Amino acid sequence: MSTPLVFCRVCGSSRPIHSSSSKFCCNSAKEALHEEPNTTNRIRTPRINGKPVSWDDAIAHIASKVDTGRKIGLNTFGIYTGKVSFYRGHDWLESMLLAFHTGTTSWFTDMCLDDANRLIVTEWMMGHAAPLLTDLGRAHNILILGDDPSIHDWGMLQPDHQYTAEIKHSQQTKHTKVSFVSASAFTPHIPAQKSISIRPGSEPFFLLGMLNLIVTNGWYDKQYVGKYTQGLQAVKHLIAPYTVSRCASVCGVGDADISGVTLKWIRSAMGLIHLAPGALRCEHATLGAWAWLTLHALSANALRPGGIYEAVGALDLLPLLVGLRTENAPKSQTGGQQLLLGQNHSSQLLLEMERGNLETLLLLDRPHTTQQSRFLQAIQTLSCSVVLSDVETEYTAVADVVLPRSTTWEEKDILLHRNSQFAIKCLPTSSALHPKFAESKSAQEVLSTLGQKLSFKWTGSDIGLTNRLLAKQIQRGGQETWINRIWGLLHEEDLECEGSLNGQGEHDRALWRPSQDTIQLAPAPLEELFKQVRDQKTDENFPFFLQSSHSRGSTNSAPQIEAHPDCGFENGDSIQLSTRFGSLTGVLIHNEAVHPLGIVCSATDSPEVLDLLPTQTDLWSGTPIFNGVPCLIEG
Repeated sequence: MSTPLVFCRVCGSSRPIHSSSSKFCCNSAKEALHEEPNTTNRIRTPRINGKPVSWDDAIAHIASKVDTGRKIGLNTFGIYTGKVSFYRGHDWLESMLLAFHTGTTSWFTDMCLDDANRLIVTEWMMGHAAPLLTDLGRAHNILILGDDPSIHDWGMLQPDHQYTAEIKHSQQTKHTKVSFVSASAFTPHIPAQKSISIRPGSEPFFLLGMLNLIVTNGWYDKQYVGKYTQGLQAVKHLIAPYTVSRCASVCGVGDADISGVTLKWIRSAMGLIHLAPGALRCEHATLGAWAWLTLHALSANALRPGGIYEAVGALDLLPLLVGLRTENAPKSQTGGQQLLLGQNHSSQLLLEMERGNLETLLLLDRPHTTQQSRFLQAIQTLSCSVVLSDVETEYTAVADVVLPRSTTWEEKDILLHRNSQFAIKCLPTSSALHPKFAESKSAQEVLSTLGQKLSFKWTGSDIGLTNRLLAKQIQRGGQETWINRIWGLLHEEDLECEGSLNGQGEHDRALWRPSQDTIQLAPAPLEELFKQVRDQKTDENFPFFLQSSHSRGSTNSAPQIEAHPDCGFENGDSIQLSTRFGSLTGVLIHNEAVHPLGIVCSATDSPEVLDLLPTQTDLWSGTPIFNGVPCLIEG
């Protein structure tokens, strides 16, 4: 009997995991699978204001807070789907349905962490938002930018292709060259010809330096550019001031570091730049994403094998959601940013609460946002806060309503909305590996039940009558039924939901879908993006730059603060790390791979570092600034 494939809703990987598995895609999945069901930290029953209640009473209480008989809209009801739910297709879809049903535009997700800037620039340049995949198995020259990709299983858009093995095979058979450019200071699992340590938060400038060098010297593929792109002259004008010397200075590297990598990359037959998670969690993230896509267009590696390409799923909501961007999107005033594929930026959630723009908030996950202490305070000012969680947290301690959630391995699921992340057309499904604990329910069950309790009132919401009617219809029939119906119409067969890939064959990696078959290299907002650029310079009060978006998997109680041996402190010293937003005390760890101006402290391993980060975000994509924040270390 074959082992069913289980899709990991913790990190986004797919592996044949079962109850006796010894190999896992990530440490979080291992911990979740082997969780003892009688753990004392699990939440057993719903409660309101600290008192246990029935599920019926809890749902009725929430519905009374949401369904007030007046227009729901932006200033009433908010839903935070979170990062873990990003991989839970049922939860994500049910969140969208509830947002459409109620008419609220305050549906917040963590898409802004790594995806939003790339989705925005693909819409600007190709005519539609597209999660482009990096074809690491076929490339001849690979530049990996950002955090250690092996920690994140090569990123949210490319899970579990065994890329490490594929790249090593390419290195042996076709001498593929690999370069790492990072501020995270990690030891790669892949042999590299070049490893460059840059100043935290300077990744966009490294890409701009590469682009300037290629454009200035005419190293681009003239046939491809002439046939498939527009706007090169405007790019030449805008990129001219960003010389290699200027960009190298911002990155804290030598001119030869950028020029050497660029020359070898552009001369390769198939070259790509893989943006690992954390690569663009900084200022000017959208500009960096534009430079990334433009580099692939100039090298003739955009939308082709061996470069970056678009993969269309077997059953995917993304093409439908594309229509919700820009002119057709519901209008939201959150941070002055429009919704992205129907979703708001979680990086704006704190400010929305502080501005008084939310009355009731439903949290389906622990927020991974900056200024978490302020976030906790803001939650307590709401009329009603609802937290759905499997274990007790700092958020369940302050919530008005606490609901027990089943864990990732206690639920069956389906990857409906992000299946374009696989190199084959497929619809991955997962089976439950544990029975549900006590009275816990999945987010899908909670959201669906809540939606059915809410009455339908047409209020003239920007979401639109059609979307609200459709959401209500799906909620009544159940999304499982609708998914199976659509799959049957498309494929004339039943959908197997007991753990399978439901593969439909490999994608056409040369798929071409830009509007009018051209890539617009100089979209309308580009000039404004360049106007906003400022070179970060060393502040005598905060002479270092913080890198916080990586994970070492540390289990130490005290935060580990990594710095170059020349930082002025001894290995093992107790030091204070400060920014203009706050400070924390931790243990100094010397690491020669850290840039001399860099300080590395993981926000995943030490969440308190989030209080040291600003609420400021990238203006266009809502990307939070996790990296490049000026900081100081003191004894």
